Amino acid sequence: MANLYRWHSALLANYAPGDLIAVADSADEAREKLRAGFDTWVKEHREWVLYVEPEDEEQDGKTALRRKLETDLLAQPEIHQALYIRGSE
Repeated sequence: MANLYRWHSALLANYAPGDLIAVADSADEAREKLRAGFDTWVKEHREWVLYVEPEDEEQDGKTALRRKLETDLLAQPEIHQALYIRGSE
């Protein structure tokens, strides 16, 4: 049965840690799903996560973000069948 795997994330921190969440049959599969979606996520959110012009040092910024992702994924995830996420302003 698939579970929700959740990591607190320094990569996605704003005023508090963000969360990385994936549905998978194992923590390793969840990590791979999060790694696989990384490039798309950066492209879609580049103005918020890279703070550079498209041609300026994009690869260096992306490399630093990938390191943060890998650091986040080293931790043991929480494993859930359901999550309740409270909103905030």
